[in-house]
Amino acid sequence: EILAFAREGVLIDRLNAFQQTDKWEGPSTKALVNTLEAAVAKFPTDFLNDLAPYLEAKRLYQYGLISGLKQAWTCAEKEATGIDWTAVWPRILKFLDDLISPTEFWDEVVPPDSDWVPDRNWIPPVVAELLRAGVRSDEHAYSAALLPVALGLIDTLLVRAEACDAPSDDPMTAAINSPKGKAIEAIFSHALRQCRVCDAVDQDHSACWAEMERIFDRELAGTKGHNFEFSTLAAAYLPNLEYLSKHWLTTHVKEIFREEYADNFDAAIGGLAYADATKNNYLMLLDAGIIDAAQ
Repeated sequence: EILAFAREGVLIDRLNAFQQTDKWEGPSTKALVNTLEAAVAKFPTDFLNDLAPYLEAKRLYQYGLISGLKQAWTCAEKEATGIDWTAVWPRILKFLDDLISPTEFWDEVVPPDSDWVPDRNWIPPVVAELLRAGVRSDEHAYSAALLPVALGLIDTLLVRAEACDAPSDDPMTAAINSPKGKAIEAIFSHALRQCRVCDAVDQDHSACWAEMERIFDRELAGTKGHNFEFSTLAAAYLPNLEYLSKHWLTTHVKEIFREEYADNFDAAIGGLAYADATKNNYLMLLDAGIIDAAQ
């Protein structure tokens, strides 16, 4: 039925009009979202021709659409789908931009829901996951020409997405599961992809890094009793930061591991446990006194 309504151009009206009448026996709103998600994942072409109408869908169905697109893209890495993703990704990014760029999206009041049904708060994390999935592999990535657009979207998520308001006993789990942490992982994957593209063309990525350095500077500046996700993930991505800019890393390593802010320092040490061990990073941490401070 969802596919038929999509092909007829009436899906949004049908979805928005659905009313759950019996929580225990009848069709549920959550099940409808799950079914939409599965339909988009399996038959993405029926939804990708025109994404603009989905801006009028209720938030839970927007979430189902984006999550389904992420699954479809992930599946396309393993098996041929016959979809021209080069033509599709500009539409996806335009839709995401139209969705999350307006201030009204972030200022929207989200009522509590005990049924665990997707709402506005579910959308930023799944957008970050989709954007990250789009660049994690050089062999399965959207066009490099779209990187500036995607960077703007990730920057919006970094500024606006909800962050952990307190340190955690398990900083890595907290970081990778928070909306802000997912956005931080997206910017790392994006930066690595953009620099690899520059290296392939110019055998140098210093200019590419310069375009993104301000974002990393801003996030690092926020790690003073806040932004525990960046403290954790910057430490976990230490070898990747060395590739992005060894100068930036060596200049700012003591700010990643802020001894004067114990909670951020602990978060960074928690993230460091997940970093690939390299001799360069060990010597850098040793010279900076961070290993001694962690003991």
